[in-house]
Amino acid sequence: MYYYQPNLKIQQNRQAYESMYDPNHILVQIDKLMDWNHVYQLLEPFYPSTIGRPTIDPLIFVKILMI
Repeated sequence: MYYYQPNLKIQQNRQAYESMYDPNHILVQIDKLMDWNHVYQLLEPFYPSTIGRPTIDPLIFVKILMI
């Protein structure tokens, strides 16, 4: 079961996080180019919101595979 909830703390502290990494790093560039909402739409059938236990954000699995 998955409920999409944007992490507000990360969004609020985005500037502090951005100072900790190189903006020219390949993974940062990929993050800026990717439409992650499209990935959520593709994964939605596999994470129903009506049954099962809550899961971690499935986008994390996709990003781990990219690393």
